[in-house]
Amino acid sequence: MNVRISRIATLVVGATLLLSAPLALSGCSLVQGVVQQQTGGTGGTDGTVLGSVPADFPSDLPLVDGKVTFGAEIPTGSGQKAWTVIVQTPGSENPGTAIQAQIEAAGWTTAAEGIGGVTDQGAVFSYTKGNLGAAILVGKDGDTWTVSYTVTTITP
Repeated sequence: MNVRISRIATLVVGATLLLSAPLALSGCSLVQGVVQQQTGGTGGTDGTVLGSVPADFPSDLPLVDGKVTFGAEIPTGSGQKAWTVIVQTPGSENPGTAIQAQIEAAGWTTAAEGIGGVTDQGAVFSYTKGNLGAAILVGKDGDTWTVSYTVTTITP
């Protein structure tokens, strides 16, 4: 079990580092450019870059209401995948607490206690459900909030 928590913690830290820069830059063009560079942006099973939620994004992970500005599906090998969806949602209050409640109501479990939380500038969460791990990052962008969902398959 400790190995699984360690892998999940590594996923969350890695995803946080990978996605914090784009959130800080208030947009997804950097992430989209990296994904397109790595996948060729060709679509299909070799990597899909979209302005919408990928068709096979885990449907049991609820997304905050708002405008989907980026979606990507990336094969990670051995039949596994990773997905990223970025949503912009308006509002003066951090949607982190509501997002957390939605995800937990959908049956997702906190991946590692003590990692993440909600502040006035954003939020970080990590969850697992079955063979999936999810890292959710929330960042303030003027009058809107940018919410990034990164989901990966987990090898037991």
